[in-house]
Amino acid sequence: MSPEKIRAFPIDRQAFLVREVAARLDSLHGDSATSFWRAKATELFDLVVRSGTDRAAASDEVRRFFFAVQKEISAGAATEPMPILSAGSAPQGVPQPVHATASGTDILKLRGCRVAT
Repeated sequence: MSPEKIRAFPIDRQAFLVREVAARLDSLHGDSATSFWRAKATELFDLVVRSGTDRAAASDEVRRFFFAVQKEISAGAATEPMPILSAGSAPQGVPQPVHATASGTDILKLRGCRVAT
């Protein structure tokens, strides 16, 4: 089979990689999480381009990977036990609990990541 007929498995469907990055992002906050994500996105973009994908398609693939990571983080947040709070708001300085309906972007923002919209 000729090399131009070979297509790499899309990175957003590599479950182990998605879970690994989601777990790492889940443990980081603020600038650390942002720096990690930027470095990982650059690494994955370069990997996809080196595999023969054009830059626009590689960018789309990294974007789909980001959404897969968000979905994984959101799924993990949905399984975490939620703290029980009174009908009032949380005490000052305590973040509101993340509900299962929160989007992956909301979760990343709560964790202190800067998310482009």
